[in-house]
Parts: sequence; C-alpha cells; structure tokens
Amino acid sequence: RVRKNIRRKKISKRMSDYVPHLTEHLDLFAGHNYASLFDSALKLIHSYHKKYPIKYLGWLDNWIIEFFPLLASYYNDAHFIVIFRDVRSSIASTLNRPDVINAPSTISFLRCWRKQIAFASMIKESVLFKNRISFIKYESLVTNPEKETKRLCNELNIEFSEKMLDTSQFSGLGKDKNDWTPNSNFKVPNRGIYKNSINRWQETLDEKMIKLIEYIAGPELQYLGYKISNPDYSKPDWETYNIILHENKKSSGWKTHNNDAALDFSFEIFRHECLDNDSLDDDLIKRFFL
Repeated sequence: RVRKNIRRKKISKRMSDYVPHLTEHLDLFAGHNYASLFDSALKLIHSYHKKYPIKYLGWLDNWIIEFFPLLASYYNDAHFIVIFRDVRSSIASTLNRPDVINAPSTISFLRCWRKQIAFASMIKESVLFKNRISFIKYESLVTNPEKETKRLCNELNIEFSEKMLDTSQFSGLGKDKNDWTPNSNFKVPNRGIYKNSINRWQETLDEKMIKLIEYIAGPELQYLGYKISNPDYSKPDWETYNIILHENKKSSGWKTHNNDAALDFSFEIFRHECLDNDSLDDDLIKRFFL
C-alpha cells in the first residue's frame, strides 16, 4: 500500500505538468500487470472525453517505439504514428533550452534518435503493422500541413476538418489547457503553423557540433532523405571526441553512454567501419549497433 501511494503521488506530479485535469480521475488507474494498467489509463483518458464521439484515444511520448510490437499485439485495432525530425534541429533546440546544463548529452540523444530510426525501419516491414502505422516528417508537416494532415486522416479513416489546422482550436498543456502555445526553446509566433524552424540549426549550431551530429547520425539522416552538410562526415576527428569528452564531464542530464568518452568514441569509429565494409557479422552488429 505504501509503494502504491508513493507511485500514485509521483504519477500525479508528472500529470500536473501536462494533464492536470485528468488527475481527479486517477483512481481509475489500477491493475495487476502492464496490460491492465494500459487499459485503465485509456479508461482514465476516456472518462474526461466521453462526452465527445471520439474514435481514437492515445498518448504521445518520446523514445518508446521499441514497445510498439507489444502494444500492437495486445491492441489489435490500434494505429501507431511515428514523427521524424531532422535531429540537427532537435539538438539545436535542446542546446537552447534555459537549463541547458540539465540537457541530455548529445551522444545519448543521438543514439536514442538512431534507435528510433532502426525500429521504424524494422516495423515498416512487419506484417503486424500492415495498414496500422503512419510515418510523418516534421518538415513535411509544417511545410504542407493540409496535405500531410489529410493523408494522416485517410490512414486513420477519419474525416478531415479545417479546424485541425487552426491553432486557436488547440488545447494547451498543464494549467493552461485552454491556451495553446508552441512548444519551442526559441522565440516563435504564438499562433499558427510556422516553418522557419526547419533550417534554424544551420544558423545556431557551430560547425563542430554539426560535424559531431553528422558523424554519429549521418547514415540515418541520409536514410530519411536529409542532406548532409559535411561530405566527409564519416571521418572521425579530435574535435568530435573533445565534445563528447567535455559533455561527459559537464552535462548533468540523462545519459545512455558508457561514461567513458574514449570508449564511446571508439564504438562510433567501429560502427562506421562496419558500415563502410558492409559487415554482416552478427556479433559485431550487436556490439556496435545495439
């Protein structure tokens, strides 16, 4: 009972940052395993929205694509959406946050982003997800919002409405539920769909950081159709290593690396070697890719 109360308090605190209006229904969140907990979470969401004829209930989160196969197996009529964004833009935004000291290390962020691309590639070929998954590029969405939204509506089998593009109709997060504002670490318009964020990374990231990002995530960027600015992106250099070393010492945000700059840098070097030599050795792939 004590653990349950502690867990409930932590969940309530987290919800207060995003969906405080749902906390009053938190008693509905209960279960003896993950499946029943997910079921109860959906009931909790529905308890607030049940007065509307809603076809889909769901949630948005980062770095959870590896759970998609489990969720797809359990929820037979679920539809999944993956949103890609040029990771250089994502890093530029992260490095511009007010508490940048608490930002994740760049190599950790990039490796999580890479993992998302790898899982997306695998899932795209899976029979389990046939007609059940949609892929969206952020840049395409903000450049052609009506076209991309209509495509998604078609894949979800729901009717398109112009209100979907009217940001005055959007709901905000947290206590400002009725006042939507853009989620950006840069100064942006308070209303409307803007696209000036697409290439902002070219102006805000220095050459060394761009080189680091493209060295670690270049193959995945190209796989998604993004252009690489450095033609020699696959060649390692000391500037790249020094950024990893510096962040390893200074960053207090979340990390997924080995806490050893030399070791992490060597993993990336061997990863490129595997790619350049088209390695099919399972042990090497597991070691340097997973």
